Amino acid sequence: MIERIETVLENMGTIHDRKYDAEEKAILTAILQDLDGIAFEEGHRKLGLLLGYSAGNSTEDAAPDPWWIADDSLCFVFEDHGEGKPDTVFSVRKARQAASHPEWMRENVPESSAAEIVPILITPCSSTTKGAVPSLKRVRYWQLKEFRAWAQQALHVLRDIRRDFPGPGSLTWRISAAAKLKEAKIAPAEMRKMLAQSAAEAMEVVTGQEEE
Repeated sequence: MIERIETVLENMGTIHDRKYDAEEKAILTAILQDLDGIAFEEGHRKLGLLLGYSAGNSTEDAAPDPWWIADDSLCFVFEDHGEGKPDTVFSVRKARQAASHPEWMRENVPESSAAEIVPILITPCSSTTKGAVPSLKRVRYWQLKEFRAWAQQALHVLRDIRRDFPGPGSLTWRISAAAKLKEAKIAPAEMRKMLAQSAAEAMEVVTGQEEE
């Protein structure tokens, strides 16, 4: 992950900030808006790349939204619901879709075939129906506002480690950068621990109209 960050920083250049600033602004603009789900997904994918994950997305039917692969042992795969509404009751259909993402990844992304694949739902919704609970037990929960706050902090940390970046291969810089990524829960193991709560645990079960 640190090596991928080095490549990103080197490609963007460290003499001036223009290219880096533009990428950071594009990511924040995409993930802080509520109207365009496709733009949100693209900003989410780009955020993963900037943070040193091997990130991708797919437009195929039933495909997950962005995925972030740390290495051959751990992968995060997301169901993005950035355009959702806080008072919406989360649907059974979307719950089943989110729970099926690890299977899709194993069949379609060879890089993740041997990894632990952690499905994560990003949503403003706090309620769901009884029928969605079995699927949501298999999915981690990331409240949309919390994801956005984490993303902003992650970009702040990355800018901080970029400031001291001497070029690829510095052991001292790598050790310092890794420590800062762990402290901010950007590093894979720490991020996994942070997102321990399942969506079934986080959401209230209600009766009412499901999301269309």
